[in-house]
Amino acid sequence: FLVRKVDRSVTGLIARQQCCGPLQLPVSNVAVVAQSHFGLTGAAIAIGEQPVKVLINPRAGARMALGEALTNIVWALISDLTHIKCSVNWMWAAKLPGGGAALYDAAVSLGELMTEIGIAADGGKDSLSMAAQVGDEIVKAPGQVVISAYSSMQDITKVVTPDIKRPGESKLMFIDIAPGKNRLGGSVLAQVLGQIGNESPDIESPILLVEAFKAIQKMIGEKLILAGHDRSDGGLITTLVEMALAGNCGIVIKLPEKMEVTGQLFSEELGLVLEYLPEREAA
Repeated sequence: FLVRKVDRSVTGLIARQQCCGPLQLPVSNVAVVAQSHFGLTGAAIAIGEQPVKVLINPRAGARMALGEALTNIVWALISDLTHIKCSVNWMWAAKLPGGGAALYDAAVSLGELMTEIGIAADGGKDSLSMAAQVGDEIVKAPGQVVISAYSSMQDITKVVTPDIKRPGESKLMFIDIAPGKNRLGGSVLAQVLGQIGNESPDIESPILLVEAFKAIQKMIGEKLILAGHDRSDGGLITTLVEMALAGNCGIVIKLPEKMEVTGQLFSEELGLVLEYLPEREAA
């Protein structure tokens, strides 16, 4: 109710809110706000967070949070990748044994990845008293970093939403940003099975992430993409189902025969799915 039924157009400057498609499902990747009522300039904002992966590996969890933010904001045509700034919010029981070290590791790894990609954090907040004494027990919240990425846009109409637009005519393409990796640690599948996992997804190739980002941006500018969504919580199967539900249609999924199906469908490594028309493949 809170996601779907709130006032989604305060000020009249909301160019892309959370609901999209014929059924108005709240699956949008990115929020877009216009600068004025009379122009096309504005700003795109997207969020990334991966708390369960932080439980396994604070460094990898922080990097994946940034990866999620970038694979969300990529669906709005921004001025440039290097123009992205981030607000980083930390929630961590840093005063408990091991908490401060884990927070430090996560912060250092996040800073290193931002530097390599060419973006920066220019704000944020922290809450480091995330534990309470309850009787003889200490109850603490898991470490968490929430990244809000934002950038300017020259044209707020150039935004791609997840809902499939041309069922029966179009194809879906999966872009794997972690080729050959299908780690299931911290995934929804692991949680359903009562586990956390041992090995978290991670970003081994920032260059591949940057190149994928630039390629998607170019295709949006050339109007080659009908719909798009990121692979994140729930894995590739969730990405595909959300796109189909939002488009009020069905899909046919073809997987490589030699790939292990469980990992391919439920791994939450970074990836992108886009809808396109077959006749535009050459472009």
